[in-house]
Amino acid sequence: MSGRPLEVLVAGGGLGGLCLAQGLRRQGIQVSVYERDHSWDERADRYRLYINPAGARALRYALPDSAWERFLAGTAGNEGGFGFLDQHLRPLVVVEEEIMYPPSSDPGERAYPVDRRALRRAVGFGLDDIVNFGKELAAYQVSAGGRVRATFADGSSAEGDLLVGADGVDSNVRRRLLPGVTPQDTGTLGVGMRLPLTSANRRWLPHRLTEGMNLISAGMPIFLFTSVFERPASGPVATLEDDEQQGYLLCAFVARRSAMPAGIDRLAPEDVRRALQDLTTGWSPAVSDLLAACSPETIGLFPFGTLEPPLWSTGPVTLIGDAVHCMPPTGGSGANTALRDASLLARRLGLAAEEKLPLGEAVGGYEAEMRVYGSAAVRDALQMLARGLTTQPAGVIGMRAWFRLCAKSERLRRTTFAGAWWDVAKPRPWETAKTRAETVPA
Repeated sequence: MSGRPLEVLVAGGGLGGLCLAQGLRRQGIQVSVYERDHSWDERADRYRLYINPAGARALRYALPDSAWERFLAGTAGNEGGFGFLDQHLRPLVVVEEEIMYPPSSDPGERAYPVDRRALRRAVGFGLDDIVNFGKELAAYQVSAGGRVRATFADGSSAEGDLLVGADGVDSNVRRRLLPGVTPQDTGTLGVGMRLPLTSANRRWLPHRLTEGMNLISAGMPIFLFTSVFERPASGPVATLEDDEQQGYLLCAFVARRSAMPAGIDRLAPEDVRRALQDLTTGWSPAVSDLLAACSPETIGLFPFGTLEPPLWSTGPVTLIGDAVHCMPPTGGSGANTALRDASLLARRLGLAAEEKLPLGEAVGGYEAEMRVYGSAAVRDALQMLARGLTTQPAGVIGMRAWFRLCAKSERLRRTTFAGAWWDVAKPRPWETAKTRAETVPA
């Protein structure tokens, strides 16, 4: 860079891109974000997220104190752990939060449920001067000197030392960097919806569904995941509209596409609802009641794709988040892995800005380490998806019998579940580094 300040262009203003911008800005690195949306609230992010310790650790590293406090104020407690239930909503076992993740006094090592829109606002807090809306990347060119020029759909352009594609599953940056590399269809899809946790709804809902997270399976090619988001007592969520302030139950039906009606992607929400009611005939009546009570405008259908981080030659263009690794939401790791990418790349670019590493080596080291934990997160999500959709009678009977034994023994619960969530969230060596030099992965 010949003594010039490092300039970074970020295509995509989602969680990963904003977290990266925060981490770079804290180190005095010049960064600009280019987002295809036209405002913070254009995107219909209707569902909550679960930030695990990997995501919290990344946010704590990257965010200034004001944004971190805003994030904490927008979260709510997650009492209730993770329950596994049968189709009659009978609990088989409930895994306590302290088994899912080791207890910690460090807020950056905990897990947090948070509304997605509130989280995006928190991560973008203070970045209004560097986030450019209405800027969808159309192309980029690399000059003979190694600089990269990004051109946007409106005809404008920007130039920097590094272009970071943080533009999601349908990444325009990836399409140009790695032609032909696209997420693979898993043959499954999710149908998400929300039920407000009003006092009236709490009266008829089974108690277990009003706390924590739950996976309801029936040995069929469909399962139901539920998760509670309680409204924080105060904080930035209070700026949201009334229906978004209210606590709600997130319901996500996950099914093999072959079990769903042909052309379900084109059905109206009411028809999707009826299809799910047909598929869950014989389940607890509360499931049908839940489907009937969820408002049609909250119903959304999401095909599940998967992509493990591919290989490419390191250069002045790189990728983070869903643009480089995407996975079904069954592992709860998509957003958390994107935040981890942002944290790692920000650390590495900080070393390049201080001329402790050449830029290419800084980026290449990020890419190599990202492929390790990114691939692990993708495989974990696919394994959890397969378990939830298992239809083998012997496997279902054996799993349920074991879960019932675990319900009677804390020791068995710890032995069985201690690594189920923690293995992909536990700190990598560079995340616990005490010096800048130690942030370089071996």
